[in-house]
Amino acid sequence: MRIRWRILGSDWKEVETASTTVEELMKELSLSREEYIASKGGKVLTLDSKIEDGDEITFLPVVSGG
Repeated sequence: MRIRWRILGSDWKEVETASTTVEELMKELSLSREEYIASKGGKVLTLDSKIEDGDEITFLPVVSGG
């Protein structure tokens, strides 16, 4: 399947993938789950959320501090 993805603030990229969940896609893209949260259509996705052909996934950098 083909999806579009980006890190918030970056350009969209397209990828052909066999990944079926957010967790698999993040591993394929070498994105750490401790550093990014996935979203689709403005809604946060869990690691076990299913992805489908044509999805547009945005990865939001996790910000912490005090």
